[in-house]
Amino acid sequence: MGGKTYLGLALVALVLVLAPPAAARGGHYRFDGGTAVERMQVVDALNVSAFNWSVVPWTVTIHIRSASWSRGSEESLGYSVPGHIYLSKKLLDEPGQVSWGYVQHEYAHEVDSSRFNEAIRKRLNYLLVGKSWWWHPGMTHAQVGGERFASTLAWTYWPSPNNILDTWAENEARAMLPGPFKKIMRSLVGCC
Repeated sequence: MGGKTYLGLALVALVLVLAPPAAARGGHYRFDGGTAVERMQVVDALNVSAFNWSVVPWTVTIHIRSASWSRGSEESLGYSVPGHIYLSKKLLDEPGQVSWGYVQHEYAHEVDSSRFNEAIRKRLNYLLVGKSWWWHPGMTHAQVGGERFASTLAWTYWPSPNNILDTWAENEARAMLPGPFKKIMRSLVGCC
């Protein structure tokens, strides 16, 4: 490769590192860690979705780490708390679109934490047939209403055969048909 090619690649890398918070369909987020390729996986994951992530009113910090986490007996490649998403490099280093549904799932938790109150969660938990909205010891991922919500949102707005949520976690992504789910989302967050 010539000197111009190296210079061009260096400039692209510099722009990715110094870029301001990204916006995917209006969503507001910034990165903490991760390579340019890992960050692009997140950007592409959010951009492919038909959901308008700007319903989350705050800037979300997406932390990319080499770790994985555990909750109970299940290993997790990511998790979310209000304003922060933690994703494993192991997940984002998978080729192609493998991680995209998972990234959307974690961002959907930001929709929950920023827009829903306990009354909304109780109603959604009933409609999505969750055991409880919040995880408790002994529960599987698929029994948790909040997880069923996040997976259903990710699947409804990106119903691709490449979306791992279609077959992942006891099919929790199909807890509700897309049409009724979109109607509920329009009533709750005013979009999509």
